Amino acid sequence: MREHIAIIGAGNMGSALFQGLLKHFPEDSLSITDRHPEKLSALRTKRVSTDPKKILANASVAILAVKPQSFGELCADVKPLFAGKLIVSIMAGITIEKLERMTGAKRIVRAMPNLGVQVQRSVTEWFASLAVTKKDRVLVKNIFDAVGASFEVQEEEWMDDIGAVSGCGPAYFFFLCELLQQKAESVGFDPASAQAIAVETFAGSAELLARGSKTPAEWRAAVTSKGGVTEAALTHLREQGFDRIFLDALDRAAKRSRELSA
Repeated sequence: MREHIAIIGAGNMGSALFQGLLKHFPEDSLSITDRHPEKLSALRTKRVSTDPKKILANASVAILAVKPQSFGELCADVKPLFAGKLIVSIMAGITIEKLERMTGAKRIVRAMPNLGVQVQRSVTEWFASLAVTKKDRVLVKNIFDAVGASFEVQEEEWMDDIGAVSGCGPAYFFFLCELLQQKAESVGFDPASAQAIAVETFAGSAELLARGSKTPAEWRAAVTSKGGVTEAALTHLREQGFDRIFLDALDRAAKRSRELSA
């Protein structure tokens, strides 16, 4: 029997995931629900409903993409329909134990896609409960590989640590882009040109890395001439403790994630 995937929640993540999956799964094997009809109409598909019960009734997989604060209300309304299904949660901070308790299901996957899902370049880490089968794992990997790259983690506590890296990662990138743009504007470029300079600088560097010919450290060394301007900048960053500050920031993010999960 072909799997039917129901996405609960058509916010930024849910709708982006749905649109990405449409490129890899038959449309009639997908459906999405949200209580806001305007979000559903923007998806331009007939596989929608404002009633979660309607799409859950025939689903074998339920992807929970609602806001964590709305999770309790959802379960109160549709909990019996979760029975026997594979539940995949992309809600931040909701543990496997809580998902099992609130849905009544046993086959649970906790996943953490990042903002790249909107352009099918997400990095998604996921952790599965003991009841999740090998077949389930293959399906979960196929779902998240359809919108980027996915990695199964072996311990649930790793989700907080890796979330500080890839989940928050786009914000670090945007922050550095802001700084490069700010500097380009300060020397006379208009905002649009300054932004393009920052974006293309990072995009070109990412493309070189993606080709896999060198590691990040090797590329850094390749553009850092001894006694040159790049070396001067990197030396200043190290002298100011940039490495330590950045790694400490990742630890702070992971700590906050654990606090929110408690």
